[in-house]
Parts: sequence; structure tokens; C-alpha cells
Amino acid sequence: MTHSTTATASATAGQASINLTVTGMHCASCVARVEGIIKGVSGVNQVAVNLATSQAAIKYDPRHLSLEVLAAALEAGGYPAAFEETQIEVTGMHCASCVVRTEDFIKSIPGVVAASVNYATGTGSIRHAAIPDLQAQLDAALAGSGYQARIAGALNELQDPAAAELASLKTPLIFSLIAAAITMLLMLLEHLERLPASRATSGYVQLALATAVYFWAGRRFHQGLWSSLKHRTADMNTLISLGTSAAYWFSVAALLQPELFFTGQHHPELYFDSTVMIIALILLGRYLEAKAKARSSSAIRKLLNARPEQAAVVRDGKETTVRPDDLVPGDIVRVRPGEKIAADGVIIAGTGAADESMLTGEALPVEKQIGDPVTGGTINSSGSFDFRVTTYQRDSRLARIAALVQQALTTKPAIQRQVDKVAAVFVPIVIGVAIVTLVVWLLAGAEFAFALKSLIAVLIIACPCALGLATPVALMVAVGRGATLGMLFRGGESLEQIGKVAKIFFDKTGTLTEGKFRVAAVHVVGIDEQQALTAIAAVENRSEHPLAKALMEYSGSKSIVPPEVADFIAYAGAGAAGVVDGNPVLLGTKNLFDHRKIDLAGLAPAYEQETALGRSVMLAAIDGRAVALVAFADVVKPQARPALDDLRELQIAPAILTGDNQAAAGLVARELGVSEVHAELLPQQKLNTISAAKAEGMPVGMVGDGVNDAPALAIADVGIALSSGSDIAIETAAVTLSNNDLTKVPQVIRLARATRRNIQQNLFWAFFYNVAAIPIAAGVLYPAFGWQLSPMIAAAAMAISSVFVVTNALRLRRFS
Repeated sequence: MTHSTTATASATAGQASINLTVTGMHCASCVARVEGIIKGVSGVNQVAVNLATSQAAIKYDPRHLSLEVLAAALEAGGYPAAFEETQIEVTGMHCASCVVRTEDFIKSIPGVVAASVNYATGTGSIRHAAIPDLQAQLDAALAGSGYQARIAGALNELQDPAAAELASLKTPLIFSLIAAAITMLLMLLEHLERLPASRATSGYVQLALATAVYFWAGRRFHQGLWSSLKHRTADMNTLISLGTSAAYWFSVAALLQPELFFTGQHHPELYFDSTVMIIALILLGRYLEAKAKARSSSAIRKLLNARPEQAAVVRDGKETTVRPDDLVPGDIVRVRPGEKIAADGVIIAGTGAADESMLTGEALPVEKQIGDPVTGGTINSSGSFDFRVTTYQRDSRLARIAALVQQALTTKPAIQRQVDKVAAVFVPIVIGVAIVTLVVWLLAGAEFAFALKSLIAVLIIACPCALGLATPVALMVAVGRGATLGMLFRGGESLEQIGKVAKIFFDKTGTLTEGKFRVAAVHVVGIDEQQALTAIAAVENRSEHPLAKALMEYSGSKSIVPPEVADFIAYAGAGAAGVVDGNPVLLGTKNLFDHRKIDLAGLAPAYEQETALGRSVMLAAIDGRAVALVAFADVVKPQARPALDDLRELQIAPAILTGDNQAAAGLVARELGVSEVHAELLPQQKLNTISAAKAEGMPVGMVGDGVNDAPALAIADVGIALSSGSDIAIETAAVTLSNNDLTKVPQVIRLARATRRNIQQNLFWAFFYNVAAIPIAAGVLYPAFGWQLSPMIAAAAMAISSVFVVTNALRLRRFS
């Protein structure tokens, strides 16, 4: 949750006011344009814009204006409004219709622009103006609806909705199952004519059991029905309550006053067994569904609860135990073998081996020594060390992962939004179908009992539980699995888009390459190579230039010990000089050597060869004579070629997008087998290249790590950032790879495609189930086969459909 005062809202009956912070205004003409945009939105009564404060004071009729429409108008006009984002926990939801209702209730709060609720996780997000006491507004909006919403803290502090649901279901479920067993036994004995008592006595025993189940175990359904009636809506509770109520009250009347309905019939048919069994089976289905949902979120919960409960802080040589939340940058924390690391930091003493599998998916521990970074939540599998805390918990890597996961779980893909629209009208249609079924059978001359059973079966079997679970549970499992493999998705929309990508552009430096140089070749003229490298290393040993580090690593591999250098001078952007063993040594660029009028004829062929390959070149002169040329190349990451080959197997074309020169880009492209290269591009030109590819109707991705990659990452259908990259690159990307491993890129594609297939399977099953089941429940098979669907079988089928969808989604946990 963010805290700001960018906008405020208040309301009275039929009139609401809001102060919005509008960005992008620079002059009086901007003010006039913004006022014109706002006045042009239907429902706005009055507006006044202040350029100095960037505030727009708006009075509007909330009955005729959606702030979502107003925000979209400002966005389209180039003056987006600033809003807050608040995360919430939602309880009381039972199906896809509940999601739509909950979002509608929340969006009715003045100042709320948009609301997104995830049925599977019981979480949501609200985009809104700065509403005073938002929690009170949520309570008022949801009062009497059967739903509750509370403002959440950090995601790892959220309650597990599945665990709470399991606890609330356990006792009613056990009682209902016992009552159902007794009722079914009595019905069986009655059918076999072996009742130990009269049929009337059996009927009253069934009445007592059904009454307890109907009013106690089933009260959640009836409360939901009452709430729906008050708000003129309908959901799963409506169908279950109507179906069980029809069976229960008909049976009560038939038992107490049989002559009212069945003149001359002494033993009318009772449906107490249907009432009890329907409630028991639906509660059982919910219980199994909740257990499956708890399993589906286990990876996320494990990740976000990774921090230890306490940390050993070393102060003045003594250890003190504190909570991780109390750690501040600069604190020294001691970690022993097998302990969790409490915060992000850098090792200052000792060694260890960190198990970082929870972040990267890599099983092997990573050796750690002085100067190496450690991540909060990971485990020190061996060794002992002290580390200095570098960040507050709210800024830690784990907190950033939590924010990304939270955003992913509350962002809906397009397919889920379409399902929600269907669910919003599905229940009323089912009620209509059930009533038509009753009327048609009665007009056809069927007995009332037959028509009633068909009505009950239609109401029960058509509950849209599976429909509501099909997408969010699959996304939840996929996001959790991705997080454990080092792939952090920003939202459900990302997963949906990634699976469609046909081309992926890669930044070169720092993405396909290490972003650091290595010595690729050494050319000498009139001198021994070892002698030349010794003189060059002596001067470069005093330099901090990136090429100097590469040269020192290379000379070290040749067992060269650089001598002392005297009179060292660094020429910014050009080179360096010094005196080695009494001889003046000059290192630098061709421009520096041309300026010093040093003849390069002996090195000219080598210079042309290396620059044609796109390599960086360092020239060396001793006593004023050019004697050596050292060529440097950026190191291609060892996993780059396997990653690109893997993408080609997935029928995805890789391409390079870089600001580096054409020769350097071409060298990397040839090494990696990439045919499409766009070089020497500014950030805007990168963006234009991707826009052009998108204009051809081709879904494209972008992989990068730098600030200059941010625009391209944002405009691409899917942006993938390396976590070693800049913050702005990570913020604009749809996916972040936590361990910077390029082989994760094709894994991201595979996981996205597997998730999309899983969602399609779930939706097919959910729709097929309802399309096939409703006609059967209505009795279309009876004329041909003389078979009528029992309401109890309908209840079992409905429960099984939900469990099937969740179980199918759980298969994604095995993705690797």
C-alpha cells in the first residue's frame, strides 16, 4: 500500500467531490485543456484546475460518472491523474459471481477508480483517490453483502484465506456428513421395508436432521441469498439456497400436511435426503477445494514467509537477539550453519554457503566469502559469517519479490475479465432455466414431485464455482512456481501475453554479454610479447579503467608480475603513461598516438583487423615507438547461446537491439547465430524498432537490464528484465529473472504456455460441464431413457467439477 495525498474524495447523496493530482501540465493552455477534458465527461458538474498545485477540484454525480472513465479520458488526453494503490484481503466469496459483486460494491465508493479481486487468493487491489478512512468506507460499502474486506499489510503478513475457510467448514461438514449417512440409511431401510419404526417416525427423524443441517450447516447459503435479494444480485449461494429450500420446505409440507398436495396418498415422497446430501456434498466440495487452494498457494506462502523470526545482532562485541524488522543498515548480524539469513547485506567476516533455491530455483548452495552479497530469507547451509545489513526490510530483495507477486495475483488477464462478465449474468440465467424447466414439465403432465426434482437439480448443478476458479487458481500456481524458479511475473496479463510471443529482442551489453571486457588478442612489433605485457601491466596496475582490469587479469594468467611505475599520469578518456624500468611507456587510443605523432605503420594491419571485428583497442609505445596493440572484447555469457537455441526450438526468433557499434554487435551476433541485428540505437530508436515490429501484428518481447532499455521494455508486449539491472528496467518489465540466467527466458515462455493450456483446459471443462449438465438436470434424457438426474448426484457433480479444476491447476507445481 502506498501513502500519499495525491487526491481526496468525499460524497453526499447524488453529489460527490474529488481533488485529483493531474500530471503533465506546464502552462495555462494545459489548464484549459485539462478542464475541457474533464468537463467533456458525462456526469461532471463542476471543475477547477490549479496549475501551481497540479490539482483538479471536481464535483460530479457518482450515479452517472465512473471515475474509471474520467481517469481514462485524462490518460488519453496526455494528462494522467495520480492515484493510490491499496492491497486488501477479501473474505466471504464463493464463486466467480462473488468476484464481480465485490468489485462493484468497492467501486461504488466515491474516489475509487478501479478494483480487482482474486477469488483464488482472497486478495485484491484498489486504485483510488486519497479517501479518508478507507477501511470504514470498505466496511460501509460491503455491509450486509456477506463479504468483508480489510486493508492488508505486507503480503507475507496476509492471512491464508484457504486455511480460514478450512477451519470454518470442518465442524459443519462433519455434522452434515453424519446426518446425511443417517438419513440415507433410513431411506434405504424404508425402501427395503425394514424400518424399525413407522414411516411417520422415520419422516420426523429425517425432519429433525434436515432442519439442523438446513438452518445451521447451510446458513451460509441462506445468508448469501438474503444478501443477494437486498442488493438485487445473484450468486452461487442463491442457487444452493433456492435448491435446498425447495426440497426442504416441500418435504416439511408433505410430511405435516400430505393431504394438501397428495389427496389419497398416505406416504408422499420426501426430499429431506436431498436437502441434507446437497448441503453435505457442497460443503465437502468446498473443503476439498480449500485444501487444494492451500496447496496451490503453498509455494507463494513459503517464499514470502522465508525470513527468520529473529536475528543475532553483534553490538559492542556482544550478541543481541532482535526481530528482522528492527534491523537497520549498518547493523552487524551473525549467521550460523543452518540458520536463515535475516536481511540483505554484505559479508564482512567468515565464509558460508547460501542455499538460494527459494529465489533462483538452483539447488546447489552458492559459496560466500568476505565482500559477497547475501539475501534475506535464504539459508546458510554451512560455515559461519557476519554480514553488514545494507537495506531496510521494506526495501529488501524479498520485499520487492513480495510486491511483484502481490501485483501478479491481483492483476487479471483478459480471459479472466471475460469470464467475470459471463459469471455476472450466469446465475440469473440459470434461475430462469430452472423455472422454465418446472413449468414445462408441469405443462407436459408430469407430477409435481418430478418437476420439482428437475428444478432442484438444475439449480444445484449449475453453480459457477469451477468457472470462477478456472483462471485464478492456475495463475496462482504458475506465479508461485515461477517465483521458486527465479521468474517473477508482474501480472496475469504477462503470463497470457508471453505465451503468444513470436520474436524476442535482446539488449547486448550486460544482457547477452557479461558487460565486462577480456583480452581477445595481443599484437607486437619488434618486441617480445612478455616484455610488452610487463610494461603495459605496470602502467595499468595504477589505472581504474575497465580495460585496465581486463588487462591485469590477462597478465596475471601469464604469470606476469608488474614492476613499479614512476611518474604515472592518467589521460581522461584517452590513456595513461608512466616510467617503467627507466623507460617511458604510453598507453592509449589512436587519437592520442596521432596527437603525439607516434608512427603506427607497423601495427596498422592489426588495428584495422581488430576494429573491423568491433573490438576495443589499446595501443602501447615504449620510448616513443609503437610496439604493441591489445584488443579487448566483451565476454558473451556462456548461457546465451543455449538460451537462444532453446528459443528457436520454441519457434521464437531472437534479435539483437543495442546502442553499441555495428561491428561489435555483428561479432556477438555471429557468435550466437543471430541474423537480425539493430545497432547504434538510442533508447528512442530501440522503442521505435519494437513499435514497428508490433505494427506488423507480431507479439514481441524484449530482454534487457539497463536504464536505456526501460522504454523498450515498457513498449514491448512482454518485457523481461535481469535483476542485476537498473531499478527502472525492473520496474517497467513484465517479468524479472532473479538470478540473471538467460536460460530462464525460454523457461518463462514454456511456463506461460503451460499455464495458458491449463487455463484453457479448465475453462473448457467448466463450460462443457455446465453446457452438458444443465440439460441433463432439466430432464432431457427422461423421454428417451426414463432416467432423471437426482439432486444429490447434481450436488456431487458440482463439487467434483470444482475440485477437478483446482487439481488440474496443481499440475503446474511440477513444471520444471
